[in-house]
Amino acid sequence: MRIIFLYPDPPVPWGNAASRWYYVQFRQLTKRGHQVTAFCCSADPEKYRTEIDHLFPQDEFDLRVFATDQRGTVIGKIQSLIHPNSYLLSSELKKNLQRELAKGYDILHLQSQWVGYISGYHPEKTVMEIHFLHSIDFHSHDPRHIKDYLIRYYLLKKEKDMVKKFKNKITLSSRLKDAMTNLSPGHQITVIPLAIDLSLYSFIPADKRPDPSTQIVTLIGSMGWIPTYSAAKRIVFNIWPLILSQLPKAELRIVGWGAKKISASCDLMENIEIIENVPDIKPYFANASILLYPPARASGMKVKVVEAMAFGLPVVSNADGLEGIPAVDSIHALIAESDQELADKAVSLLKNSEMQERMRNQARNLIEEVIHTDKVLNRLENTYLNLTKTSQD
Repeated sequence: MRIIFLYPDPPVPWGNAASRWYYVQFRQLTKRGHQVTAFCCSADPEKYRTEIDHLFPQDEFDLRVFATDQRGTVIGKIQSLIHPNSYLLSSELKKNLQRELAKGYDILHLQSQWVGYISGYHPEKTVMEIHFLHSIDFHSHDPRHIKDYLIRYYLLKKEKDMVKKFKNKITLSSRLKDAMTNLSPGHQITVIPLAIDLSLYSFIPADKRPDPSTQIVTLIGSMGWIPTYSAAKRIVFNIWPLILSQLPKAELRIVGWGAKKISASCDLMENIEIIENVPDIKPYFANASILLYPPARASGMKVKVVEAMAFGLPVVSNADGLEGIPAVDSIHALIAESDQELADKAVSLLKNSEMQERMRNQARNLIEEVIHTDKVLNRLENTYLNLTKTSQD
């Protein structure tokens, strides 16, 4: 099958969170014998050059990386406001993509609503995959300035246009499918969870985990993504004081890109460490007792929750944090909604090393079952086959 991908980021396993899934798609579908070409965008292509050359030898993989357009000019900034994220697709990328599409293909797979600024494609052979919706996530984010209101207005408007533009869609959860069905009735929407390469996630041995006497709570993720930022704020201002009242020696670590966005608010609070822009996130999973991830409102699968379960870090979260993961309370994770319930469950888990051990093993088993690479790719291939049959009718 001739498959062309368009990615908003390079498909490397430790890049952007969604890139974990891009990596599995591109690498494994090529290994399965499909003729795959991937076009991707990057603000700094040279940053990934060595890693890409190592992961994807040119004699085996067809990966083409293009620099994004510059947004420094006034016109560029206005265009980026009215057409959000359109800068991702440079004119050079678009020309090369159209040239490749003209040669013929079976499937054009667009990764995210923000790579839909294209032309020259066959609607019946094109599928757009959407990992989250701003129309859901913005409910937990209040704009402060006129610029914020304008950004929100154009983001939501263009997101709605993109969802309506492409009638074949893939999404990660039933909740997202319902939301997209409301935006685009009659469209074909398939639910396929994202997969990560579990061979890259060695389960942390019990004797390598923190001593049970230590009580280290962590939140890991990019603060540039509204759900993670909302989870961090909720922990710091609402949940952490409740945990400290019961466990005065507990420690909180907030780790990830842009983490210092909230540090000004945390300077006077006890036992909080902010760790920003780390080159390797893996040690922070290994050196924590539990992951606490309670976003106020968030759509799609949360990659850091999936990764925590894969590594064997026990998770405390809410329904939004566990979207797309069929976790059962007290078996795979501790699940609660209110601040007090989340604090109480985090405390109970921190105080019970046997529960931690049992839960993290069950969670790893769940991840292996639900997002096993072969199973997920089989579902993706079946979706492609159905699309090709429809386009031939």
